[in-house]
Amino acid sequence: MRRIEDLSQHVSQQLEDLVHSCTFFSRTLDESTDISAVAQLNIFIRGIDDNFNVFEGLASLESLHGKTRGLDIFEKVKSCLENLKLDCSKLICVCTDGASSMIDKVNGTIALLEKFLNHPILKYHCIIHQEALCGKTLNMQHVMLPVVKCVNKIRARALNRREFREYCELLDLEYGDLILYCEVR
Repeated sequence: MRRIEDLSQHVSQQLEDLVHSCTFFSRTLDESTDISAVAQLNIFIRGIDDNFNVFEGLASLESLHGKTRGLDIFEKVKSCLENLKLDCSKLICVCTDGASSMIDKVNGTIALLEKFLNHPILKYHCIIHQEALCGKTLNMQHVMLPVVKCVNKIRARALNRREFREYCELLDLEYGDLILYCEVR
């Protein structure tokens, strides 16, 4: 147990050192629900230093018990900023999943974060969601329906999934598994 704690402390210290050496950094916020129906807030950080070295990592994983309002999420993000002792003037961008609790103009997490930082920040919607929304807008049903059927067939049975993973390993592909299709609004 001590070794695990030492490793954890070392990884945290490395992330803290990288963050303090960066010129600018951005945050990615994603809220999801785990198997026990507890909301989890994933806070990722990406930074760049003076030599254009880019790093990224998981800054924090926070449980949100009870409500998941913009204020609740903001409090967790603020405590993460304080725990890492970050210079908030270097925060230039936030990427979210587009949930209303994140992007509301008055009580959303980003609006509260801008008030707290006292400077505007760039706001982005997750790139994966952007692609899905683009596909919907372009009316690509003739492409999406067969792809969704194939993915669901592979994921539906354990044998199909194992064979697909082996096939991906055989081809030495970067990604070795499929994710389930999820409708994006």
